[in-house]
Amino acid sequence: MTNTIYGKHLPEGPHYILLNSGVESARPPREGTTFPNDFVVDYVRVYARPDVPALLNSGFEDAELKPWDRVNESAAVDYGARTGRRSLRIDGSASGEKAASYAQQTVQGLKPNTRYTLSGYARTEGIASARLGVK
Repeated sequence: MTNTIYGKHLPEGPHYILLNSGVESARPPREGTTFPNDFVVDYVRVYARPDVPALLNSGFEDAELKPWDRVNESAAVDYGARTGRRSLRIDGSASGEKAASYAQQTVQGLKPNTRYTLSGYARTEGIASARLGVK
């Protein structure tokens, strides 16, 4: 199992990781569960976020779209990629009937009074338009 946690909600100070095989009272074990059971961990790796800004999963290649937040009709798909295997598909309505669809992520590590460059590639069909932006 791999778990990645993103966001500014992580504590700045020292903290610890707790690994356990506790049983939840809301979901008790099934009848076939044997006790005692083993909880085997091969290894645990913890990485510190580098002190540079990073747009994570920028090619949408990870199994999950995290840390991108999807809004309305947007999803990572296994076709149409310019490079790599995957791309982000955002569906909209030509008539403007649907609310806007997009994906966004908060970039950590930005410093004030510093110039950053954002670039990307977008392909549209028909009269559609695409926007790449920073807020």
